Amino acid sequence: RSEDRKLLYEALSAQDQRIAQAREAGDFDQLEDIFADYESKALEYLKSGLGLCPSEEHMRTLCDILERKGRGEAAGKILGLAPKEHYRPLK
Repeated sequence: RSEDRKLLYEALSAQDQRIAQAREAGDFDQLEDIFADYESKALEYLKSGLGLCPSEEHMRTLCDILERKGRGEAAGKILGLAPKEHYRPLK
């Protein structure tokens, strides 16, 4: 899980400006595209009872996306299972 977390953090952090612009514009289609890999991995880990959190901001954005897609239960589980120490950005 650590390697996936690192790779997702790097990929998403490289797009932070694009993510912020899409959030500001309410463009969830663009956010879904940006977060597609993370969503896939997070749901895969969830099947094993694990949360995946590259950073708190990225996790909360993913949960917003999941809720908009009617997957609020999965979003809540991801929030509950992600270790709190993973909320901090990687260095």
